[in-house]
Amino acid sequence: MGSRGDNKQSYALYEELKHLRVGPEARTKYIVKRLDTQVTLPLPEVAWQIRVPVPSTKGVRKSSKVTEKADAISKAEGMVVELYSLLLMPVFLLRLIATDLPDEKERVRRKVQVMKD
Repeated sequence: MGSRGDNKQSYALYEELKHLRVGPEARTKYIVKRLDTQVTLPLPEVAWQIRVPVPSTKGVRKSSKVTEKADAISKAEGMVVELYSLLLMPVFLLRLIATDLPDEKERVRRKVQVMKD
């Protein structure tokens, strides 16, 4: 196992959420309580932060805004489901069009086109 979570200067508590892995090669999602945020509060009142690694990006880092571990884990589960459904929707639609609607395949844009002012 790597050194992730061994940062005693920043992390007060660290919990890996191995049940949220989407594949054997996928990086593990985790929740942390940081020492350098909400410094005026005692540790039980510090909010958990959720970290979700996403390939080819920096990933997603959000505060759960809850202090209980079980609540933070349930929020992390919901965030992972929402995030991966958004990431996988274009792949699903392209597969659907390729298999069920072959005549419509040329009408689908492969890349997102952004309008510039």
